[in-house]
Amino acid sequence: MLHVIIDTSIYRNDPKRGKSAFRALTRLCEGGKIVLYIPAYVKGEFVSQQKIAVEDEIRKIITAAKSITRRSGDERLAKFSEEVSKAAEKILPKAGALTTEEFTRWAKRCKAFSSKIKPEHAESVMNDYFAGKAPFSSVKHREDIPDSFIWQTVLDLADKKKHVYFIANDGQLFKAAKTLSNVTAHRTLDEFVESPEFQKAIEELTTEAVARNIARAKRILPKNESALRKMLESDIVNAIANRTVHDSSIPDDNGEGLIIGVGSPEDLTFDFNNVEFYGGSEIGIPFTTTVDCELNYAIYKGDYFTLSEKKQAQISTSERNEHYFDADETYPIEVTGTLSVELETKVLENPKATDEDVEQAILSGMHDVEITETEVASAGDGGYETG
Repeated sequence: MLHVIIDTSIYRNDPKRGKSAFRALTRLCEGGKIVLYIPAYVKGEFVSQQKIAVEDEIRKIITAAKSITRRSGDERLAKFSEEVSKAAEKILPKAGALTTEEFTRWAKRCKAFSSKIKPEHAESVMNDYFAGKAPFSSVKHREDIPDSFIWQTVLDLADKKKHVYFIANDGQLFKAAKTLSNVTAHRTLDEFVESPEFQKAIEELTTEAVARNIARAKRILPKNESALRKMLESDIVNAIANRTVHDSSIPDDNGEGLIIGVGSPEDLTFDFNNVEFYGGSEIGIPFTTTVDCELNYAIYKGDYFTLSEKKQAQISTSERNEHYFDADETYPIEVTGTLSVELETKVLENPKATDEDVEQAILSGMHDVEITETEVASAGDGGYETG
């Protein structure tokens, strides 16, 4: 049995907990292979952030709906605007409670333990605050106080259990966890899922027939690369559209661009040697590819006119405001991710399933793409000329 604590940042990276790593974690919790502990500060931070984010989106809906009536006198549009505004205004006061309830239901499904802040935790946090002890980055660094309360839960659990697994993307928390001999720290949930301990727990929940058919599926996958390519091509557009890419070659003040157009994957490579089984009926195939993407960004007018003619020709501009152009430009983007395929359960659990049965289960399975990383593959001309 694995005793696991997850930091707020991990929940924030997948707030719906719908990606393959969280789905696998949930299965192991339900199967009694993982005991999940949720520190009070983690739950408080996460649900409050969710509440703020959801309320902000609802307010945007209200504003957008009301703006329709300012743009058109059509009665049908006016009625639509009124209905949407009323529905959004009605749900807005309930948003906080609904986000909390949703997280609580998931925690209950996982049979998670919610830890409380103990009086002695506050004393330890204050002592560490003035001493600058881990996870504080320096003496009296107030921003680290929430992490310090989370750290107290880690220490409590590490004191009671033979071994603890802590998933934390925060640098100071991760560094502090590495100092404890009976705590294994991972920076991402995907990294934890790929660990031998997690994979062993999945195997223990898997029947002999399923294990045999999963092994067969892994063997069959390379023979169906063209079909997998089509799956990826149909899913990757939604997976990377509206993601923000950062690179010094993008002539935006912050070196960032928003993906607004997605081309076809090129130089696609599947890593069939590292196919993961997430439990249930889901497998993940890692991949890398390059995709030509149209990026949108703002460029300072003065900076635009210092670019070479070749670079200017690559950029489509329109007026954004007095000082900036709205710019669209195509960049090759290197994409790393996982193609998840959910095989039909009755085929996996069938001890008499043939290779053809398993192959068909792969080809007809539900599929989705999850992106790990996107970065600019090359800067093109990219340089500035001063005249």
